[in-house]
Amino acid sequence: MKKKIGIALTALLVFSSAAAFSGCESGFGVSGEVKNVILVIGDGMGENHIENTVTYFNLARPAFLADQKGYIGTYSKSLVTDSAAAGTALSTGTKVKNRRIAQRNDQVNLTSISELALQAGKKVGVLTTDTLDGATPAAFSAHANDRADSAEIATSQAKSGIHLLMGQTGATHTEHTETFLENGYSFAYSAEELTTYSDSEKLIATIPDVRSQYIEGAESAFQLKDMAAFALEFLDNENGYFLMIEGAYIDKYSHSNDVVSAVCETRSLFDTVDFLYETVGEDTAILVTADHETGRLKKAASADEISNDLYVTDKHSLINVPLFVKNFSFTYRGTPQNTAVFEVCKFLLKV
Repeated sequence: MKKKIGIALTALLVFSSAAAFSGCESGFGVSGEVKNVILVIGDGMGENHIENTVTYFNLARPAFLADQKGYIGTYSKSLVTDSAAAGTALSTGTKVKNRRIAQRNDQVNLTSISELALQAGKKVGVLTTDTLDGATPAAFSAHANDRADSAEIATSQAKSGIHLLMGQTGATHTEHTETFLENGYSFAYSAEELTTYSDSEKLIATIPDVRSQYIEGAESAFQLKDMAAFALEFLDNENGYFLMIEGAYIDKYSHSNDVVSAVCETRSLFDTVDFLYETVGEDTAILVTADHETGRLKKAASADEISNDLYVTDKHSLINVPLFVKNFSFTYRGTPQNTAVFEVCKFLLKV
């Protein structure tokens, strides 16, 4: 899988945007020549989720932490974002009100990076530890006026043309199996069935147990890293691919102020990024970030201080989230917004 392809850092693109809540200008520049783009999203993962994971597990610092290229703002048109508006900003480059799925506030569909990649003849994959009608995977694969409209999301995904949809088993997609089959999809209902459908043109895979192996009782669960390994093989092609990978349960456990489970899920995301770093070649750009921070989590000084009391709230916050990049150059001034991620992916994919 690994390819040694040199990068010609000859192209340069610079964007500027108004930072609406700081009153200052921010902008960024990106340069690089790659074929594939992988975007890894830790849902709810703020900087202190990362630092507390390193502390709790007494880890050597993962390699990707050395590739931090600043922070990005996450506010939505509703101010404190939800995952739908944040996912839409990342996938379409447009700020919208909360609950919108790749739609403007007047219910007009917004073109996503997945759709642009498909139009350019690239393969596209969307992976999540959530169900596929979750807000983040939906923002990269569907359009809906409300994140709760699971039927609309599933129907939209069935017609999307996305080559690989993979997530946790959920009732919605089981109920819409026929719609997916009519649109040329094969179904895999377990990790064991993935090999059977590895040559399919379009595949939807729903896996019963995708919890972090570091959570007690989940040691044998299918891991996000395993999803990524399958996706790299499934999507590999001459024209390139775009792949979105979401670790969803950092957010879910943070809403419950369950810090140990949250850092376990964060470590599984570490494992996934470590795997990508070890596997892909220099022709593949990697971005690692979050859609927002959840819990206003405080940083512990030692493993003994890791407790649920580190959470200030059980809700999302306006805290900026870190951005890490690999195999391309990223420069910035001020604080770019999450919409910049769409622009970066668009530039790198030449779409």
